[in-house]
Amino acid sequence: MISMESLNELSSPQWEKTIILSITTHGGIIQESPEDIRVFTVPEGMTIKRALISTPGECNLLYSQEARRYLNFISNNKNKLTSNIESIQNETIQKIVDFIKNDSLKGSIQYAKEKEKELEQTSKKMKLNTEDEEILNTYTRFLNNINKGFNINYFDSGTQILNKLYTRYNVEKTKNDWSIQVMNIRGMPDLLSFIRLQTRRGESVITLEEIINFLNYKGVENVIIFDFSCSDFMNEEQYEIEDQRAIRRHRRDISKMNYGGKKNRKSKRVKKQLKNKFKTLKNKRFIKRKNKITKNRRGGNITEQIDLRQILITKPIINAIKEYEPDIDLSEFKLSKGEQGFRLNRMEQMMESNFDELLESEPVELKVARCPDGKMIGTKIDGTMKKMYEIINGRHRITRSIIEGHKTIKAIIV
Repeated sequence: MISMESLNELSSPQWEKTIILSITTHGGIIQESPEDIRVFTVPEGMTIKRALISTPGECNLLYSQEARRYLNFISNNKNKLTSNIESIQNETIQKIVDFIKNDSLKGSIQYAKEKEKELEQTSKKMKLNTEDEEILNTYTRFLNNINKGFNINYFDSGTQILNKLYTRYNVEKTKNDWSIQVMNIRGMPDLLSFIRLQTRRGESVITLEEIINFLNYKGVENVIIFDFSCSDFMNEEQYEIEDQRAIRRHRRDISKMNYGGKKNRKSKRVKKQLKNKFKTLKNKRFIKRKNKITKNRRGGNITEQIDLRQILITKPIINAIKEYEPDIDLSEFKLSKGEQGFRLNRMEQMMESNFDELLESEPVELKVARCPDGKMIGTKIDGTMKKMYEIINGRHRITRSIIEGHKTIKAIIV
């Protein structure tokens, strides 16, 4: 129920220039086609700063006590969030997200691990019913992907942003638990109740575009959003997409196509420092390896560009390639009998990395493939006999090279 004081402020023709929203309803990202995700353009004269707590494609686990604690923390910092000094505003958003992340890592993750363990133990004794299997899958996916969440992005007018869908059902009208609260209006009223009447089906549904257009009409120029809702990918009928390949593709597309906006400056600074530190460490390793190669050049260690078709690939590599590009033609590649381990979650990290920089600083390591009697293995490529190589180090890098259609790869031949 919205108080009279809140209603008077909500009904005012002109609102504050900066509005803070906290979203704890159900949420989803709508897929308009297998390739496209629903987006909209930020209106002229508006900026949006969004902290997306959940990982695109995954559910978020948020409990009542946590929601109240986070909303109180946001409320206690609302004066800094509405500051005219942008650096103070940005630092406060980062501070709040850091608090939520650290708290979630202690609370939600621990709870999810316990529930996951409990369901796994039950599954050993008896077959889980469909509902329990879905719950177990939700917990497992949440734990595997939580570190990809907690993203802060800025959107200027004219840029595109994900047009998330927010839903609440009639039985969920609990304050703080299932609402879109305006944090810097007296009483922190629920915007969803004010904009949307409940339907006969007993649900309230609204999109982010509708929220932003309403705020734009009220004269709001800056919107700060703390979005705690789930970010499952859904079709137009609001059924969750369960195809893991599609989920990974959409997640990559969101990253590549910049629907996430631009990162905040502090975050960029920290990431740049970490990147430079990481790059320095890689360069040191590479220089050390390079010096070792130079010292052992007489022993045969050299660096050169190798045709990818000259590399024997294993069954796990083929499976990983098919996960990302099911229609790719691998008929020109030769299969190795080895079954080297292959972690798919590392493949996801590899697909999101700066690949050119990684290959330059750390080439893959190969050795000449030989028969049991010591003779070199060769094959005819484009009419010419070529040596074949086995992978010593760099299976994920070779996999990405094949997925992206590269012809050669820089390699150290040991």
